[in-house]
Amino acid sequence: MIRTVLKSLSRLILILAATILCISSSGRAETFEFDFQKIYDVEGPLELELDIVRGNISIKQTETDRLIIEATKVVKASDRHNAEEVADHIELMVDRTDDHFLVKTNYLTILNRSRSFWKRVLGVGDDSFGDVNFIIQVPYDCDIKIASHAGDIVIENIEGSIDIVHSGVGHVDVAYCYGPITVEQPLADIDLNWVEGDVRLKSESGRMHLIQLAGSVDISTISATIDVKTELLSRNSYLIETTTGEISFSVPETSSGTLAINTHSGEIKTDVPIAIKSMTRNRLEGDFGGGGVRIVLTSSTGDVQIAQY
Repeated sequence: MIRTVLKSLSRLILILAATILCISSSGRAETFEFDFQKIYDVEGPLELELDIVRGNISIKQTETDRLIIEATKVVKASDRHNAEEVADHIELMVDRTDDHFLVKTNYLTILNRSRSFWKRVLGVGDDSFGDVNFIIQVPYDCDIKIASHAGDIVIENIEGSIDIVHSGVGHVDVAYCYGPITVEQPLADIDLNWVEGDVRLKSESGRMHLIQLAGSVDISTISATIDVKTELLSRNSYLIETTTGEISFSVPETSSGTLAINTHSGEIKTDVPIAIKSMTRNRLEGDFGGGGVRIVLTSSTGDVQIAQY
């Protein structure tokens, strides 16, 4: 008797599990998109500030005297009705003061939404969510300031200062830009290619890659891997410091500088001809190419390499 009841109970559990799986599969969250566009006529240099909760940001040059802001709310939900409700609660604001533009996203709380198991299974309720992806075209001369919490950031072919604070996960890619660049990202995923201007990077871990035409360098991290290729065209110092990360620093064959490399337990490697002033197991000081701009590379436990190209 007991065995029969257990068998029946087992069948019932299997049927219930299969039913839940079927309902979940048939009601699995879909992706819905809602577009937004603003176009502004502008004159002269711009200041563009973005405060974005989550979503990708792409900023590129336009040949016109216009600021073009295109955004797409990307919402995952079980149906369009729920998606529209979520999208309606994602505010997208553009505030203009003279030549300063502030673009901001704000996520409003959806009231009176059930948090039941069934709604979570079907991908609705408070578990529905959305990103806002931006494609922005700006005139060539534009200062950019970005605060982002999640998403990729791409900036190309801009003249002006770039200041990025990225508190979450996402790739930062800046290329062919002219002006000072500052990036702060705890988990760094940073590529700066063919940039001209002073560069300041700060992180806890991850990776940083820089190809620099001109300008100084100031990089500080705990464990990120750092790869820098620079022309050494600056009177200001080149300072790179990490606790456990590795440093690779490349300079032209015809360049010159005054070098100091410090490491507690890592290895110092160089294929640059250096006139050594002092050298111990953990420190090397000297000049190359006749001396010049100051370069300080420090890693407590990681390897430090200086190379030529």
